[in-house]
Amino acid sequence: QQADAVLAVGTSLMVYSGYRFCRDAHAMGLPVASLSLGVTRADGFLTHQWRAPLTPVLEYAVGRLKKG
Repeated sequence: QQADAVLAVGTSLMVYSGYRFCRDAHAMGLPVASLSLGVTRADGFLTHQWRAPLTPVLEYAVGRLKKG
């Protein structure tokens, strides 16, 4: 309830507990994004969606964060 956004990484969100976080964030008007290789249960309301292999994307993100 104190988040600014939700990013689901490497999940289809088919399990209700993970999907619920995304659904509730969407209901509160927060951005909801997904990084995975395939379809997710939340595709209908995602603000952003990246379908890509996780390792290179996360390595790139960590590198950017380390640079400031």
